[in-house]
Amino acid sequence: MLRIQLMQQWHSLSDPAMEDALIEVPTTWRFAGIDVVSERIPDATKIPAFRHLLEKHNLGKQIFEAVKAHLKANRMAMKQGTIIELMPP
Repeated sequence: MLRIQLMQQWHSLSDPAMEDALIEVPTTWRFAGIDVVSERIPDATKIPAFRHLLEKHNLGKQIFEAVKAHLKANRMAMKQGTIIELMPP
């Protein structure tokens, strides 16, 4: 669910649009670690429920900042929905 929240934030997707992407775009369910053969894809009610849980415990911003710091430490960054590798200085 955390990876779904990241994709949703990075691509500015609504809850229904994220559900649609998980159904229609194989790279989204692969990134989320969903085995579509044996697992159900989270629907547009489960996605915001998880986000609200993060918000309730003030974890959302902390997690996104930790992910950004990890990407930066590995010379990567999110740009318009795509992870890119930064060139060495």
